[in-house]
Amino acid sequence: MQRRGDSPRRFGPHRLTVATPCARELLRRVGIETDLCDQLADDDDLLTAGVGSAELIELGLLVEAVLGKELTAEEVERLSTLRDIDACLAS
Repeated sequence: MQRRGDSPRRFGPHRLTVATPCARELLRRVGIETDLCDQLADDDDLLTAGVGSAELIELGLLVEAVLGKELTAEEVERLSTLRDIDACLAS
């Protein structure tokens, strides 16, 4: 409530910043079990570690959605480890 003589508060422009999800979070979003996500080292090959090809395709689509742009075939092929995915999300 404003009292007489008080000027209204002025707020500057607000910026909502949303943190970019990490690779492990994206793996969970495509249905990879938490135990597997937690056991993966940053440089483990996802396919070799038990992530299915269908999940990798979903993961590539999710990375595109997060970035707001379409990835090239070469960029998608490079998404083979958690480190690769995090590097792509950071670019």
